[in-house]
Amino acid sequence: MQCIYRFCTEGKIRLDCTLAIPSGDFIFQPETANGMITHIRVIVPNLDPSHWPTIEDNPTPGVKARIKLNSLISSVQSRLRTLQGLLSFYGLKKIDFENFTIEWQPESEAEKEALPILQYAKTAREIADDRVPSLSYDLFARAVMAASSAEPIDIPLNFFRRGMMDVYERSYIEAIYDFYFQLETLFSEGKFRSKEVEKNFVASTLLISSVDLAIRDPGRMIQSSQGLMKQFSEKYGSLNPESAIHEMLKLRGYLHHHTLMRKGIWHPEEQLRYEIDALFMQQVAFNVAYELARERMWHPRITHEYESLRLKYTVR
Repeated sequence: MQCIYRFCTEGKIRLDCTLAIPSGDFIFQPETANGMITHIRVIVPNLDPSHWPTIEDNPTPGVKARIKLNSLISSVQSRLRTLQGLLSFYGLKKIDFENFTIEWQPESEAEKEALPILQYAKTAREIADDRVPSLSYDLFARAVMAASSAEPIDIPLNFFRRGMMDVYERSYIEAIYDFYFQLETLFSEGKFRSKEVEKNFVASTLLISSVDLAIRDPGRMIQSSQGLMKQFSEKYGSLNPESAIHEMLKLRGYLHHHTLMRKGIWHPEEQLRYEIDALFMQQVAFNVAYELARERMWHPRITHEYESLRLKYTVR
């Protein structure tokens, strides 16, 4: 039995040969289109039966069974992360670890009969356009009208926007940085030492109320996943706002430095490890940013201008 993992690549590397290359327990083979690398296949020859896929009863109501991969995906991805760094010298942007396929190739009828599946694919797709709910024109109009008076919060809003983009791309470490910079810009009062920053953060009624709300209501992205809700409950759910702020600052300090002398130090490609932290900080940052935006978008002047515009178009 052999197993083949196939990953998409991004970047510009031209190869004139696609021969397979053994490395340790794996065999690597590039795939090309018009000479440019498009995928990397990782072949595991002589796959141990303990890593064959199985089907087991699913304890979740409504689903009778689930596939248990028992795969070597973590070991394969670990090796590919190193390869990704080495190939960055020559034009590779990234290896897409979120979208991949696994194919099991039996070498006998007995192995084929023992396999419940021959192929597995993991893909992340964008939501279809027809499933996106419509934005009220009232909200769009208010945002346009408030833009002229919202310049003082331009930078914090764009740190928030970039953090949202990072979350969408599952770049959770970068998201933590952007959400933190939003809060630092608004509440640190120019201080950078951790104790001084924490003192100023805790002194902000807006930040305290935003953190408190995020603890009580962590948002749909967390609440829609049992696993994330469990992580949230264990790490943030029982904290008060002051303690949660301390934890956020401690995490940011940890991610701000790096050394190979410390065993288990964070890895820039292990983004998923910080998903719950990024999603919690996203909710805090959202609460802060939305309150600042709401003050401007629902200002009496904006409401008056919007009503005047609405009446103007209604008359027409």
